[in-house]
Amino acid sequence: MLSPSLGRMHAELIATRMMQTCAVLNFQAQRIEYYDSLGGVDSTTISSLLQWVEDEYTDKYKQPLPERFQVRARHSAGFTRLVQWIATADDGTCMQTKNWTQLLNPPGTPRQLNGHDCGVFAMMCCNYVSADRDFDYSQDEIHSFFRKMCCLECFCMKLRSIDI
Repeated sequence: MLSPSLGRMHAELIATRMMQTCAVLNFQAQRIEYYDSLGGVDSTTISSLLQWVEDEYTDKYKQPLPERFQVRARHSAGFTRLVQWIATADDGTCMQTKNWTQLLNPPGTPRQLNGHDCGVFAMMCCNYVSADRDFDYSQDEIHSFFRKMCCLECFCMKLRSIDI
């Protein structure tokens, strides 16, 4: 999980009781990205994601992340800089995240205009971000995306990537 050889990113669909969002660990850009189609920021989700990173380190290396390298956050102008955290990959290389930033709802993130399409927006966001595509959809296309996803899931009987 923590190896730099993972490549560009790891995208997560985050589901809370009231909202679904997309969070991305972007290893190449050295940042954590958070996309919410309503434009909100859930600090609990971000904290949980950071805790998950620490837990993955503990699981992989069978020891807790050394205290001097634990994730710390400093807020400034919509970004959070992570300081002093280093994970060593199996091949001996280091991935330093002391300069990682947190990008919250970057410009161009599609916005939903109702209170019930967040799941489709989050799934489409994960799909687009993982394919390294610019967002080119809006609320108008969401119902079409939802129908395509439902048909594909029913036909294949499992989750599939949608070719938009």
